[in-house]
Amino acid sequence: MLDAVAETPIDDDIQNTLTPEFTWSYPDSSCAPEGFHFQSSETSDFSTVFIDADNPTIATQSFGAGYPYNDCQEYYWRVAVVSGGVETAFTTPRRFVIDETGTCDCDPAALPVPVLIWPEPVWTGDYDIVPLNPALEWMNPGPCTPDGYHVKLSDLPDNADPSLNGDIFDGLITTYTPHVPLLPAHQYWWHVYSTYLGSLSGNSNFGAFFTEPECGSAAELLAPDLILPNNGSSIDTLEPMLHYEQSISGCVPDTYLINLQTDENFSGVNLIGQIGFPSTGTGPGIPLMDCTWHYWKVAGVQDGTPGPYSEVFSFFTDESGTCSLPGIPGTAKSNNFCREGTFEIFDALATVEVGDRVLAIARNPFTTYLKLTILDQETREPYKYEIHCWSYIGNYEPGWPETPEGRQYFFEDLPVDVPPPTLVPTEIPACYEKMDPEECKTSGGTYDSDKHYCKCSPPS
Repeated sequence: MLDAVAETPIDDDIQNTLTPEFTWSYPDSSCAPEGFHFQSSETSDFSTVFIDADNPTIATQSFGAGYPYNDCQEYYWRVAVVSGGVETAFTTPRRFVIDETGTCDCDPAALPVPVLIWPEPVWTGDYDIVPLNPALEWMNPGPCTPDGYHVKLSDLPDNADPSLNGDIFDGLITTYTPHVPLLPAHQYWWHVYSTYLGSLSGNSNFGAFFTEPECGSAAELLAPDLILPNNGSSIDTLEPMLHYEQSISGCVPDTYLINLQTDENFSGVNLIGQIGFPSTGTGPGIPLMDCTWHYWKVAGVQDGTPGPYSEVFSFFTDESGTCSLPGIPGTAKSNNFCREGTFEIFDALATVEVGDRVLAIARNPFTTYLKLTILDQETREPYKYEIHCWSYIGNYEPGWPETPEGRQYFFEDLPVDVPPPTLVPTEIPACYEKMDPEECKTSGGTYDSDKHYCKCSPPS
């Protein structure tokens, strides 16, 4: 007896009804099997069976489901035929998806972008203060239902810490509770992606919220902890995000007072001031000055009264990467050797090619030669074992290609250093008997310490 041939639904078919009809055929037209055995399952291995219709005495080649399948779900089906009480092998399982409304199957290239609902996804104005185990909620705007969602949640504004991220493996579930309690009196940032067949949607709108408790009076205010930029660090942006936090024993104030100045004594102009709500991440409204040290401290404000200030942190703005260099940047205009001294009789310590970046750290008294630090051209940092050498000033022009427009450097501003003197051969004295021991040795003689005289070798 031959096996049945599965007909419809075809593999990976989309069925727009909850009660699809299944058909098959028999390859031998001269006879017909006496019955059939139909199965459908939610898994391809049929480890669980959704419908099991074993009808050994019904001679048909079609089957209609007696009760509905679930919408927006995939299934598999197979059939065997029966004759004389003998059942053939099942056909190869075929996959199909129920999509009654035509809105279930997603296009991986155009997935629905989730919309945050709670906590209220705002950055300013009204905001939510939530328990330490919140159930974050969003909605799927459709038109299809994805496989699931990827949630990004962090107490850092840039979501750099992934430890609180989570994945939802059911597109009908649109809530997420972190797997560990959140820290008290902290701000958190979050957003969500939908997922389908390994693809991610665009990110949702971004949300921020705070965790309990909320301050009740100014007496409860504690000094915030400064987080970023790191104290004493050099940063490559003029619009930094300043990040600070309450300690876990603190509370969420009405707002914060951020004092950012170029004066380490804070007697100048505050570049930020008091913000409108208790965000723990903020920045200056205008770009800061490049190549400048900045100093900052933060205090919580409750009912109009500031609390204690944090400690003071500082950072240095160096957007171009050329501000904080211990010398003057220079770029080679021609290929040249950088030598131990200023004359060609000195050994070449480095070969410099056109376009190479160097760091000039001194000049000779006549400002005709530069003392250079040779840099790794990839990192623009000195080598582990620094190379200092001299080269003619005309081989270089001040600055690097990245130097900001309007910023000027002058080799004449370098400190003066005296190059090594030109090497002069030392004259060897002629040997004679009354030389002292050192002179005797220098002249090539042998000093007799018993007779106290220098024995000179006979001339060759």
